Amino acid sequence: MRPARSVEVAAFLVVGFVVVLGVVFAARLDTNPRLAPSPLIGRPAPDFDLPLLTGDGTVRLTDFRGEIVVVNFFASWCPPCRREHPALVGTARAFADSGVQFIQIVFQDTPDNAVAFLDELG
Repeated sequence: MRPARSVEVAAFLVVGFVVVLGVVFAARLDTNPRLAPSPLIGRPAPDFDLPLLTGDGTVRLTDFRGEIVVVNFFASWCPPCRREHPALVGTARAFADSGVQFIQIVFQDTPDNAVAFLDELG
């Protein structure tokens, strides 16, 4: 094979590889590789009956049937929870007159630490 011909073949192979790679990447643009399929998507949320953080009583999801409910899990030791808290509070205030309910559930934390977290951040 002539040297010029081998350069043409190599260039053709490289261009072909880049085109195939581009098609593969373009086909995957609308998918999130970190998103795991869940058997819960499209199903009703499970009910819960949890004690209030302060005071007596409990909160149940069925108490909010027919309303829009945002459920957020948080912990005082969680840095992303600290960063998102002001946005959640602001959003809760903005939608307070619209009937949107916000419920925060303490996750792997003590009630005292959770109350201190909320006292500190509002």
